[in-house]
Amino acid sequence: MTRREDLEFGNTPKVALASAADTCHWTNCVPQHARFNQNKEIWQGIERYVLERSIMEGEVNAQIITGPLLDGGDPEYRKIQYPLQFWKVVAALTPDGSLFATAYIASQEEVIAQFGIEVTEVPFGAYKTFQTKIGEIERLTGLTFVCGANDKARLKDFDPLETSPPGRRRRRTQPQESTGLRVPDNYYEIVELEDIQF
Repeated sequence: MTRREDLEFGNTPKVALASAADTCHWTNCVPQHARFNQNKEIWQGIERYVLERSIMEGEVNAQIITGPLLDGGDPEYRKIQYPLQFWKVVAALTPDGSLFATAYIASQEEVIAQFGIEVTEVPFGAYKTFQTKIGEIERLTGLTFVCGANDKARLKDFDPLETSPPGRRRRRTQPQESTGLRVPDNYYEIVELEDIQF
């Protein structure tokens, strides 16, 4: 899943427009609650936050990969299943040129369980975003994230949650009483961008 604005680049305006138009294909579409799609506070804010930390001498050295977590149990809306969770993997270079990579899960399950898919007047705070291990995204999606020459390295080897215990973290481990949802122990809630562990 790629935002149009992320592909608005090229040697000429025509090339930039053609590149941006490549986001308008069914393979880049997924049903989302309107308020989730517009949530720039945390979910989209993660990308901006990481990019700001990885700008080196005018160059942005980052790769952001995102998509839905598809599940056979996802609910239907007008005969189309819509995912309740989305994932994001971010790889970037630190100012000293070292690679780091982090992974995130965003869930709209709680807000949809409470308000339904059609309601648009839902507070953004109802959406939960969690940092988790890249290995967890690989397990959930069946994908493998590689890097380096000939794809010999794994991004999870550069993930701070894989290589060291988490630091200060807001963690929600209790089931949500209103919906009965449970958050796995290795998901760390992102309430503000400073909660992200690099």
